[in-house]
Amino acid sequence: EVDKLSILCYSSIVFEDSFRNHLVDRYSYLPASAYFYTGKEDYLREKIYPYMTEVGEFLLNMLHKENGFYKLELSTSPEIHDNRMSAWLTPNSNYDLALMKAFCMNMIKTSNALGKTDAAEKWTKILSDFEPLAVNENNVLMLSTDESPFESHRHHSHCMSIYPLRTMEYDTAKHKKIIDSTIANLEHFGIKNWVGYSLGWMAQLYAVQGNGDKAFGMLDSFFKYFCTNNGFHSNGDYRFKTSCSQRCRLFTLEANFLAMDAIQEMLLYSENNKIKLLVLWDILRKN
Repeated sequence: EVDKLSILCYSSIVFEDSFRNHLVDRYSYLPASAYFYTGKEDYLREKIYPYMTEVGEFLLNMLHKENGFYKLELSTSPEIHDNRMSAWLTPNSNYDLALMKAFCMNMIKTSNALGKTDAAEKWTKILSDFEPLAVNENNVLMLSTDESPFESHRHHSHCMSIYPLRTMEYDTAKHKKIIDSTIANLEHFGIKNWVGYSLGWMAQLYAVQGNGDKAFGMLDSFFKYFCTNNGFHSNGDYRFKTSCSQRCRLFTLEANFLAMDAIQEMLLYSENNKIKLLVLWDILRKN
């Protein structure tokens, strides 16, 4: 029998990011999102929900209670500290915490959709046993409970709750203060250590904030300086036009998807059964 710590260490080594990224986000959050988009209840009942239930049980077996809150044995944030030993952050990192809380929310939604009230109540209780996301004295989302963002970094993973999980909406005075402060903090450190997808991700954060000018500026720089003439994302600013220090030409697709999604969000923003049409249309039309 393999103990929890061994599983966590092995998974992190194999997947580079933490295993929660792959298990809770890519393999569970996305199928749930597919159901929310299509509304195919049969597929939810027969395929998605049984799988998510097993993922949930696995996740619960990876957790322990500490001062009344669920904690992971180990926790990290993608590629922080260049994957040195210091990349093991104090559990739970905001990255892992945001993913786990989002998973619980999706379990509640899908359980209710199938009329499984007992399961919905179970996951509501589990969700309440996670701490709030860590926010520092400047209202900035932190990396973990004892570490704030400290430099320009290609991953905005401490912002997962804003995007892509969108569990923190730009809807209350508290949330607006946190989102505004977190974005300002990213701006403060600048794009020196960013890669192409960092710009698309930042455009998404601006879209959530409703800042069309800056969202467009990020996308404009992305397509001009981080994409080749045929539109392929090159990862770095190989044209040497920005302050980004990454000059490589490593073709990856995810940044193109992210940028196109940002444009769509600027036109049609939807979340939690609410749709906002042509949110940032004026800035797109002018440019």
